[in-house]
Amino acid sequence: MAIRQYCRALGVAGLLLLSGGPGCSAKETMATSAQPIELGGKPVQVVVSERPLAADGVKLVVRGLRVVDRQPGVLYHLYLDLPDGKKPTKKDPRFVGSINFFNASPANVVNDRVFYTFDLSKTARTLRERRLLTDATTITFVPGGAPDPQAKAFVSRVELVFP
Repeated sequence: MAIRQYCRALGVAGLLLLSGGPGCSAKETMATSAQPIELGGKPVQVVVSERPLAADGVKLVVRGLRVVDRQPGVLYHLYLDLPDGKKPTKKDPRFVGSINFFNASPANVVNDRVFYTFDLSKTARTLRERRLLTDATTITFVPGGAPDPQAKAFVSRVELVFP
């Protein structure tokens, strides 16, 4: 089996594990956040692409989870194209999934092996049908409670990947 077919068979996990090898190049990454993202007690919105999400089969990859001194102690819920200032409900169609910092690296270590992958296909299709996709593709991190005020949590980058 060719390397590119192998990467596609494994999906995003294969792409991440084999990135840099022949056939598993950065061409598969559609968009990525520009800077590390600090998460705290308020929602944080990240513009991943200046264009609306148009392709089906796109995966969201949240890479390089890091903490300073301690865990935040809460989950962070992710939403696709959540309008600024909107407080999502439990059944919001923009909900993508949740992350935690249980296996996060210390803040001075950038470890891209700590990552989460989410399939955006169903969410994007629902938002497209309801005309809720925005002009720029955004991901909003919403704390699922009050994080430890002494904790500092970071995500190295957010990527849109087409496997």
